[in-house]
Amino acid sequence: HRTDLYPRFYLPYNFGNYFTFEPSFGIRETLWYVDDYSNEIVKKHKTLNRQIYDIKLDLFTEIYEIYYINGKNLDKIKHSIKPQIIYDYTPEQDQEEYPDSIAKNNLVTYSITNTFTSKSKKNTEQKNGVVDEENDEPVSYSYSQFCRFLLEQKYDVGEARDDNPEPFSPVYAELEFSPAKYLSLEGDAKWCQYENSLISHNVAVALSDYRGDRLFVEHRYARDSSRSIYYNINLRILDSLEVFGEYERNLYAGRDIRTNIGFLYKSQCWSIRCFYEDEKENDRSYGFVVSLYGLGEIGTQLLGRHVEGVPGLSSGHME
Repeated sequence: HRTDLYPRFYLPYNFGNYFTFEPSFGIRETLWYVDDYSNEIVKKHKTLNRQIYDIKLDLFTEIYEIYYINGKNLDKIKHSIKPQIIYDYTPEQDQEEYPDSIAKNNLVTYSITNTFTSKSKKNTEQKNGVVDEENDEPVSYSYSQFCRFLLEQKYDVGEARDDNPEPFSPVYAELEFSPAKYLSLEGDAKWCQYENSLISHNVAVALSDYRGDRLFVEHRYARDSSRSIYYNINLRILDSLEVFGEYERNLYAGRDIRTNIGFLYKSQCWSIRCFYEDEKENDRSYGFVVSLYGLGEIGTQLLGRHVEGVPGLSSGHME
C-alpha cells in the first residue's frame, strides 16, 4: 500500500507586460505499508517513508498579433508566440531500500510555442433577411484554438558536468491542427542532432460528430523498435450509453499488439465501464470499473493481470 503527498508552493512575478518568472518548490512524502515481503530490499521493514524535494524555475513571455479577417463568419485570428525556459532540479538521493526510486534531475528545457486562435460569429443571419435593430440578437462570438506548434529541447546540466559528449536531448516537435469543427490532425517527431536523423514520429487523424462519436487513427514509428497502426473508436448509442474499441497492430512483425472492446454506461452520479482486453499472446482479461463521481473508482479484472491505463482499476481497491 502506498500514500503519496506532493504539495507545491509557487511565487510568481510579473515584470510588467514583458515576461513572467514563476519559481516553485515541491516536497514529496511517500509512505509504504508493506505486507508482501517477496522483495528482499523491503523485507526488514513493515513501513517505509521517503522525503525528497525539487525546485522549478519557469521563465516565459508571450507576444501576439491579431489579424482582422472580417469575413462572413470568421472575424479575427490571433497568432501567439510563447518562448519559455524551465529549470528543474531534483537532488540525488540513496533510495536503494525503497520499492521504487525518483531519478535525480538537473535539466534546462527551452521551447517555443506558436498558437493560432480564431474568433468567429455565432449568429450572422437576420430574420427574413432584413436587419431589425430592435429584434435582432446581438452578435455573439466563439473562440477556437485551431493550430498549435511546439518546438522543444532539453539540456542536461548533470550530464554536461560529467563530461558526457551528448548533453542535449533530441529536438521534439508537436503539431495540432483542426481545419474543421469535427476534424483534427496531430503529429509529433523527435530528431537527434548528434546522429542527424529522425528517431521517432507519430501521425494521427481524428473524426467526430455532433453526437459525440469519434474515430482516431494513428501511425506510430520508433526507429529500430516498432512501426504500428492504432485505431480507437467511440460510438454513442444513447445519451447514457457508449461502446468503445481500440486496436493496434505491429507492421514490422505482422501481429496484433492490443485489442480492447467494451461499453460505458453513465448515470447522474455514477458510471460503469465493462471491457475485454487482449494484449500479446495469452494475455487476456475481462474487467469492470465503477466510478462514483466525486468519491473515487472501484473495479476488478478476471483472467488476467492489472490493466494499465484504466484509472482506479485494481482488485477490490478504492482510491
